[in-house]
Amino acid sequence: MVETLEDFEAKLASIDKEGESLTADEERILAIEYYNCSISFLRFLGYCKLEEPPDPLKPGSGGVIRLELWPHILEIVKALLSEKLIIILKSRQIGASWLMSAYDLW
Repeated sequence: MVETLEDFEAKLASIDKEGESLTADEERILAIEYYNCSISFLRFLGYCKLEEPPDPLKPGSGGVIRLELWPHILEIVKALLSEKLIIILKSRQIGASWLMSAYDLW
């Protein structure tokens, strides 16, 4: 039984059974987390990952990485959640396109 938020977070982090069956308690915890993600875009972003292409100049680069919540990303999230219309003056490689894709999925 989960009694505190810390207990919930610890139990959630321990559920890593790809292909295995879950206990009733684990299913309930995942259902709660699914609901939390459905009402909180920031919570949902915690599960978003990007596929980064390899860079020939950086050995070992590329692959699947987490979406980093840089300060400018958090500013855009705040605007997305509070404003009806927004305009983003952006440069390349700041994560805005990935963020918009995640928002669309959410």
